[in-house]
Amino acid sequence: GDRPFRLVASTATPLFLTASGGLAADPAGSGSSLLLSHDPAAPSRTPGNAGDQRSFGPGALTFATEPLDRDLTVVGMPQLVLSAVPHAADVDFCVRLSDVYPDGSAHLLNVGALKGRHVHSHEQPADLEPGQAYQFGVEILTVTNTFRRGHRIRLDLSGSDFPFYAPNPVKAQTDVLCGGADASRLILPVAG
Repeated sequence: GDRPFRLVASTATPLFLTASGGLAADPAGSGSSLLLSHDPAAPSRTPGNAGDQRSFGPGALTFATEPLDRDLTVVGMPQLVLSAVPHAADVDFCVRLSDVYPDGSAHLLNVGALKGRHVHSHEQPADLEPGQAYQFGVEILTVTNTFRRGHRIRLDLSGSDFPFYAPNPVKAQTDVLCGGADASRLILPVAG
């Protein structure tokens, strides 16, 4: 007999980006920011080894949880809700979600990207207003993974991911907002 297809119920669970490079269950009290820089002449390079993403680090902002105290299963499309102040009319956001094993290796689960000019519409992109705060929703492609106890959840955020994506020709700096009411957060579809 055919087995019925069973949908897995998931709960949208936020992990907040901290200015110290953490992913935390609660947002930090006061607002602080981290600077994300992009230079098209020296883009962040796509790591050649999907089993270890550590080489993506230079030029990227990296955030990770503490080692997990229990298994955590994620099924669905995570989203990075990025509160940020770009200082250019366009900027790219490239995201990599990884499972960090106890030996420190970061195993890629999936990627996401958003052109800043598409913040309100993909059909009608518009230049950003430099110096204005935006909330960018960066969808990460579907992830099905159990983060084991003792592993960490890692998020890398960069202005480029070359040659996976062509680098944005605009040199850009962006303030990524951590803490406070509009804290940047990774929303995970946690099963169970």
